[in-house]
Amino acid sequence: MRSYIRMGIRPGMAYAWSRSRMGGWAQACSSIMKTTVTIGRLKRRGYMEFHDYFQRFSYADSYNLDFDFC
Repeated sequence: MRSYIRMGIRPGMAYAWSRSRMGGWAQACSSIMKTTVTIGRLKRRGYMEFHDYFQRFSYADSYNLDFDFC
């Protein structure tokens, strides 16, 4: 719950989301994660997108990847 509040979620909503009974995969594709853990936030913390990582370390540049998760 504290993590949600640190990410800017209202305390009432953070409490409700922290009591979710969804499994890990369901929660990963839910609005909970889409609104709190954004690509911009991850980039600021030093993470890179998988596509960029793959392109950086792949030997063949001919891969044409189009990811669409959730």
